[in-house]
Amino acid sequence: MEIIQKIKNNEIPRKKIIKSAIIAVIGIIVVIICLLHINSDYKYIFDFKLGGVVITGYKIDPLDTPTDFEIPSHIYGMRVKGIGKRAFYGYDFTKVTLPDGLVKIGNYAFEWCDRLEEINIPDSIKIIGKGAFTNCHSIKSIYIPDGVTRISAFTFNICYSLKEIRIPDSVESIGVGAFSGCRNLEEIKVPYGVELLNQDVFSGCSNLETVILPDTIVYISPGGSSFRYCKNAVVIYKGVKYKVSDDKQMDLLYDAIY
Repeated sequence: MEIIQKIKNNEIPRKKIIKSAIIAVIGIIVVIICLLHINSDYKYIFDFKLGGVVITGYKIDPLDTPTDFEIPSHIYGMRVKGIGKRAFYGYDFTKVTLPDGLVKIGNYAFEWCDRLEEINIPDSIKIIGKGAFTNCHSIKSIYIPDGVTRISAFTFNICYSLKEIRIPDSVESIGVGAFSGCRNLEEIKVPYGVELLNQDVFSGCSNLETVILPDTIVYISPGGSSFRYCKNAVVIYKGVKYKVSDDKQMDLLYDAIY
């Protein structure tokens, strides 16, 4: 009663009251989230920048991994917006379904999911992190949606079985070693707008036959390292074909670009 009387008499500033109320509400929310977290199969955090939940781990023992795995769109009413760093490292999924509304796949999120054959990447995705699918040896095809602007370093590194990939025109850069070791890739079209072809982008793609480069390319890693061990590949630039195995032709390619 004394506190209420002080409030009425303006002895306690309104700003202080509002601030205390906000802190109390936030405290209650945090407690509720923590209690929910205990009962969830997932480890997660709330990311205010993304405006939703980021899954940081999976509590199920890898030995009990479901083969057909669906990541929820919501956890206790909160929308899942991201998959965190190494969240599903080493799990034996064969198929993964990602929810609509997911914005970010973090660094190494599915690294060493060696048995993963199929994964959908929803149209809402904007960020695919470094090494997100590295050493996913069983993936056969990948569809990257419009809106993704960068394929980060080592994103699909050593995806032995990867044979088909769709890279949208929204992609502006492809990181170091992004497709290195993808030995079943046969053809790839680098989208218009990409300017740099970094070191080891296609290194070890031993069955690569055709690489189509856009007119926007202004730099290829020197010494042929972008196409290291791609002895059968032909690079097509402005309608002209250049054999990777022929040093003179590659010199002509560099001259044409620079």
